[in-house]
Amino acid sequence: MTPLYSKAKEYFEMPPVRNGMEVIELRALTHGLPPKAVKSNLNAFYEEWATNGVDAWNTMTEKPEIFLSSMENEAEKNRMVGWWNLPEVVGDRFISPLLHAPRDTCIMMANATQIVFSLLSCKELNKPGRRKVICTDGEFPAVLHTLQHFNKQFEAYAFAKEVQLDICVVKMGDNPFDEQKILDEIDDSTVLVIFSHIGFVRGERVTDSAIKAITKKSHDHGSLIAIDGYHAIGNHTIHVEELGVDAYFGGLLKEGCGSSGNCFLYVRPGLELTPSLSGWFGDKKPFVFAQKPEKNQSIRRRFLTGTTPIAPLYHAVEGLKIMFDIGLEEVATDVLDKVETTTKFFMSKGIQMVSPTIREKMSSLIVIQAPEANKLREYLVEEHGILVDARRNEYLRMAAHVYNSQQELDKASHIIVDAMESKEYLEYVIDMKDGPVT
Repeated sequence: MTPLYSKAKEYFEMPPVRNGMEVIELRALTHGLPPKAVKSNLNAFYEEWATNGVDAWNTMTEKPEIFLSSMENEAEKNRMVGWWNLPEVVGDRFISPLLHAPRDTCIMMANATQIVFSLLSCKELNKPGRRKVICTDGEFPAVLHTLQHFNKQFEAYAFAKEVQLDICVVKMGDNPFDEQKILDEIDDSTVLVIFSHIGFVRGERVTDSAIKAITKKSHDHGSLIAIDGYHAIGNHTIHVEELGVDAYFGGLLKEGCGSSGNCFLYVRPGLELTPSLSGWFGDKKPFVFAQKPEKNQSIRRRFLTGTTPIAPLYHAVEGLKIMFDIGLEEVATDVLDKVETTTKFFMSKGIQMVSPTIREKMSSLIVIQAPEANKLREYLVEEHGILVDARRNEYLRMAAHVYNSQQELDKASHIIVDAMESKEYLEYVIDMKDGPVT
């Protein structure tokens, strides 16, 4: 039987030789490798633009099959597709199967910050006496910063307390996710609970049972629950209906290998949400060009703002096609097998793990504690061609993707252990000219 990584590698553009060394790319947790098909997809975008111009918004003629996932029925295959409805088409054909969500519930958006701000702007969340929003201290800035920016827009006004959110940040620190801490905070003043399916620093996955328990109490108290699933792709099969959450959002930039500009939003069927942060692309009759907006019957479409960035959608789908072809469950099992094996090796060598050591809480992220982690990262990159990243100068992070072999992870982990034992990397000089992104 062919290992999954061998099959997957056929579809991805591997990084070039670096400093005369074969490269091991372990940074899918920040940005996945490009599928080879993306190059021709982007050329097709250019040809569509050059051939049809503005008419492409109505009907695509240049390789519309790019946006077929191979799982469509005949009616869906014959669906008229243009750039105008492409965010919905990709939502139906790719994101719904990814999340095991019903048709008409998912839509593509530019970034997670836009999604969170749009959710906060929904009039259904603006309830007298209900201003409490519960999150954790481990959320990505797309959540934490956006909650605070939402409040800042009102801080100069006398009515600020009436409209500002009561942001409750549950302290988890570097400890395992504690669902009880969130459950204890949910009460009748809660309007929204929002947290990450997988934490971006520690890589811990919140179990389905914990999400279901938090969802139940949220609903019992009349509040909504939204999950940031950015890092859950490729290492956990997601069933949003079983979880019962009201909104689930994420992006394809990282483990989805779809690059930037490709975030997605799921809204639970039957849930009425009306964001004020909406735009003419979300209007009911946009080409009437009326002076006042009219509410779209399509709830997901209401979340669109200005003109949709189309080019990113041409590289959104190829990573998911590969995962669908291999099988979502098979991909998740393969990734977790490699993470578990690598974690056990680090533990056997006395390395302090930051990411979970229990399989049911693991994700694709492997995180260890390392003194001067920034220097260790640079040493691994420059001396061994092993591409990882670091956080807080304390944590070294790497990801196991389906295109990585266990042999690659074994090689990387042995070199990391040797470097930490010898402390050779501590003498390394960091060259900061490349910029802030790690």
